Amino acid sequence: MIDPNQYTVTKGPLTLCDTYIIEGANYFSWGPVVVFSLDLGEFDEVFTNTIPNFSQTLMRLLPSMHEHHCSPGRPGGFFERLQDGTLLGHVAEHVIIELQTMAGMDVGFGKTRLSPTPGVYNVVFRFFNEAAGFFAGKAGINLINALLEGKSFDIPEVVKTLSEIWQKTQLHPVLNAVAEEADYRRIPVFRSQQVDQVVVGSGKYQKQLQLESSDDVYHVTITKKSIHHLQNSTEIEDVTERQEHLTLRHKEEQKVGKQIVDQLFPQEIGTHVPLFSVTGSVGVATASQLLRHGLQQRGLEVGAATSQGLFVNRKLQQQEDATLRPFVTSLLKDPTLNSLVIESPLETILSHGLGYSLADFGIILNLEKTDFDNKNIRLVDLDDVAYAHALVVEEIYPQGYAILNADVGLIREMEDRIDSRLIWFSQDSKHKLIRSHMRKNGISVVLDGKSVVILEGRKHIRVINLNNVPFYSKTPGTYSIDILLASVAAFHAFGLSLEVIQESLTSFGE
Repeated sequence: MIDPNQYTVTKGPLTLCDTYIIEGANYFSWGPVVVFSLDLGEFDEVFTNTIPNFSQTLMRLLPSMHEHHCSPGRPGGFFERLQDGTLLGHVAEHVIIELQTMAGMDVGFGKTRLSPTPGVYNVVFRFFNEAAGFFAGKAGINLINALLEGKSFDIPEVVKTLSEIWQKTQLHPVLNAVAEEADYRRIPVFRSQQVDQVVVGSGKYQKQLQLESSDDVYHVTITKKSIHHLQNSTEIEDVTERQEHLTLRHKEEQKVGKQIVDQLFPQEIGTHVPLFSVTGSVGVATASQLLRHGLQQRGLEVGAATSQGLFVNRKLQQQEDATLRPFVTSLLKDPTLNSLVIESPLETILSHGLGYSLADFGIILNLEKTDFDNKNIRLVDLDDVAYAHALVVEEIYPQGYAILNADVGLIREMEDRIDSRLIWFSQDSKHKLIRSHMRKNGISVVLDGKSVVILEGRKHIRVINLNNVPFYSKTPGTYSIDILLASVAAFHAFGLSLEVIQESLTSFGE
């Protein structure tokens, strides 16, 4: 009997240097991944076709890996790579995926990348369950070490343990069906450590579901928190909870899940609060402050996860780097909020991934070469920096907006990677891309002389002169203009009136 809590990588030719999890969309994958930093030791640059009996034995022990297409793109593709010769980091990736698949978790994704340390590879793989993912990773390395040393390895016992971990920790089938239906509709879902609870929706739209089951019916309790702001000499938040109860007879869980989501979110009801995500090499903190300021001028209750701290309704809750996922999640689940501003700096994207699933507005301000120091990820050139930043505009609702700097070539190339609507901004009012976008009735924001102008089809809306923007007067320059143009684009796309936009710009940084 294997105790997964005590299970470790045994001493062998391959050494596990580091493990960590990235929960949000990230540099490697759009979904959560486990990363194992694996030192190949004496087997660095040793290909499988030069290791006696290795490939044949592995194929005999795990024949179902024949279904792994790998780079050839067809069944048997990975076996072809094994026989032609591939590195052991790549083998570890496929073994770890297969062990999870055999236990009922068809994760279906992995990749292997050389780390900045010679001989050490990042083995990256998806998981359905965190504990199962880590266990499968350790077991996969132990299996390969056993083959290299001519030792036996109990695959059925490993698969049995993985299956038990999965069964103990997965959501109840009804709540899992609710979560999958919500995911399908792109409604935010927060899965609890408890198997009988799930939260669906974000901010003021969130609803918590609790499930009880008897022999022939499901009892679902739906809790929604309502916030009422009462004005007296001070502002008071009156938090009330309203509960609804559903009783549903047992039938196909998927149908029950759809029925519950239909009742939770009729078509006329929102599912999530608008989320603004901003990234770039320079000016991200200032841009997030300006966005938050403008939304507050509109009278909205704003939560902000920034490098300076966590802000809720104008109050600084925690003064630390709050760009990481736990802070963002706390805002998404806060029923007092009706809009969110999230800083998504390069360091957070690379080390932790995005803190949310999808944004409504994604902004990329600019790009500069960086000396990002990370022991696990190597950024070779500006193309790699752009690839990482692009995640912010890839993960946007289809009806949302990607807001891109038309003056930067690598940012212009991101247009092919977005599925949402698009707004360009430029410091060149005659930029040919802007002119082309206008002919398609697209929205752009440009600098015309010293005036910020919104271009929408044939409409030219003069917003403000640079001389009337206090924060620009204090810190004039290209980066401040990028921040100004991008923020105006976000405000306009969100639907703020011209008067509110102007008031926001003239009062920010006073």
